[in-house]
Amino acid sequence: MADSLGYRRDLDGLRGLSILLVVLYHARLPLSSSGFVGVDVFFVLSGYLITRICAAELADGQLSLTRFYLRRARRILPALFVVLTVTLAAGWIFLFPNEYRALAKHTVAALSFSANLTHYAESGYFSPSNDLKPLLMTWSLSIEEQFYLLWPLILTWILRAKRPLIWVIGGIFGSLLVQALLAERNEAAAFFLMPGRAWELLAGAALALRRSALEAPRGGRLVALGLFLIVGAAIMPPGQGPQLDNVLHRGAPVAGTTLIVAAGGGSLLSRIALEGRLMVFLGRVSYSLYLIHWPLLAFARNLVSDNGGLSTGGALGIVGVSLVLSALSFRFIETPFRRSRTWSRRALVGYGLTAFALAVPSLAIFSARGVPSRFDSETLALLAPSLSRNPLRTLCLRGDRQRDFKPFDPRCRVGPPGAPTLFVWGDSHADAVGPGFQDVAGALGRAYQQQTFARCSPLSVSDPECRKFNDRVLEYLAKESIDIVVLAARWATEYCGAHQRNQDFFDSSSLSTECDDTRVEATRSRMNTLVSALTGAQKLVVLVGDAPELQFRAPQCLARQRTNGDFLALLGRSSECTTPRSVVRARLDPLERTMQELELQNPLVVTVFLSASLCDDSVCHSARNQAPLYIDHGHLSAQAAIDMVRELGVSSRIARGLSSTPE
Repeated sequence: MADSLGYRRDLDGLRGLSILLVVLYHARLPLSSSGFVGVDVFFVLSGYLITRICAAELADGQLSLTRFYLRRARRILPALFVVLTVTLAAGWIFLFPNEYRALAKHTVAALSFSANLTHYAESGYFSPSNDLKPLLMTWSLSIEEQFYLLWPLILTWILRAKRPLIWVIGGIFGSLLVQALLAERNEAAAFFLMPGRAWELLAGAALALRRSALEAPRGGRLVALGLFLIVGAAIMPPGQGPQLDNVLHRGAPVAGTTLIVAAGGGSLLSRIALEGRLMVFLGRVSYSLYLIHWPLLAFARNLVSDNGGLSTGGALGIVGVSLVLSALSFRFIETPFRRSRTWSRRALVGYGLTAFALAVPSLAIFSARGVPSRFDSETLALLAPSLSRNPLRTLCLRGDRQRDFKPFDPRCRVGPPGAPTLFVWGDSHADAVGPGFQDVAGALGRAYQQQTFARCSPLSVSDPECRKFNDRVLEYLAKESIDIVVLAARWATEYCGAHQRNQDFFDSSSLSTECDDTRVEATRSRMNTLVSALTGAQKLVVLVGDAPELQFRAPQCLARQRTNGDFLALLGRSSECTTPRSVVRARLDPLERTMQELELQNPLVVTVFLSASLCDDSVCHSARNQAPLYIDHGHLSAQAAIDMVRELGVSSRIARGLSSTPE
């Protein structure tokens, strides 16, 4: 059964290690490639401590759910309320309307402990960067509180059984199974949702139900192994293969935490590594530090990520400020409420009223669409391209989490019935240039049709759903009425990858330029095969070189220059919102050379290189006449797609190509 509830310095030290790993990772500092595993350590500790407390009170017949929930409220709500209030106020000053509206929604989600569900619903290829969401950190807090809401009730029932530990172990394996299944099918669900995370909390619970303190020598060995597993997992880069690899990656810190907790503390290594003043201090302020550091980093990145990025020095400065504020929060907010002896239901009512007082303005901000009146018309005009998308996107672009996509929806064909068809095939970048080719189709007297799938180029082979989609499209293209096939995609991801960092924390300033020669050759081979198959069926093939990917979000970069230009200049972060041509060419050249060769070899191939219109000799531009050409860092706006295609004379070039097509 549960052991003594006496204070353990090593557990505070373990909290300190966990928050240190998390903060280093979030600040992108060295030796923290996978510092997110600190959250897994927190989950195990939470499951262990809450089960110890509840089991001991149940054994003494003293468990009161009302008192339990009041204790939880006193522990987490005061600091949370302060952080939410300050964050919402800061958002008024620093965030653009869409960002501020999202912050208001996330505030309500945090207050209702449903933030993990909200962030899951927002996840996907087109979701805003996680790096820029000031309240992203509340997802894990929501999972813990959902567990705390249910676990005392479940534990009361489990402890009446003959073998309560068996039930907990069964729950662990059940949750692990869910996690493994979700990891291969829906990574966001595996990351954000309780069923796939419960095993980590239950691992701590199992330890609390059956634990005996170990002798110091043996305990020291367990601490050594536990620290090795936790720190090793934090240093090791995240898995780049199947998502199940990342589940196994999280298993190491969970196992390491259980070993350290089981060791019982007091060993020489534990006293050195975990029970020193610094680690214990970090552990005690860990909750406030977790709440405070992330909004500060997110606001800083909102200010500078589109104008040169957050420097290492800047990140270190924010970490230092976070530590000071966390110590103050622990001393003047957390401690007084935690020591309060008020157990009345009035306290719970007070917390409820405070939450209501925060929810009302948040809902008002959300309803007011982020209060755009805070900005002048010129700034709002710069942000407008973020809404300028392909009108067919909702129907004809399959999202990466959308499983009920209706292939070849008749509404994705626009134009005269019975007319020859220009068909656009590709990923979201193909969808972005779609309006330009719809304009071309009209000029050529043809209908326009598209079938697009986010993160799925016509050459992709790694994802089963993508392969299935491409096979169906290729079969569909056998129709005689389709005489022009446009292939467009973010081709560079096939051989260069996307970004240098795990996309869980996307940084548009880190475009990968390290292209793999083997993957380049494989991609070229697949393109040759596909083009040969299409031209062999007498289709005119239009190969579209992707628009240059930027190192920032174009609308936000231009708007920041207008609203915060002087401040950014002081930081040395002023930017003309351009991307070096060398970075762009490193990603585009490998496949565009193949496209050029195919055009020279085959009269049924036409190439369109968007970079020719967007780049000069030194940089690639994101705007013309101070009007953004992109809706984000890589997708052209609908109007820009039309303008680029017209500027490059695509209609006349396709018309000449059609004259080469045998009747």
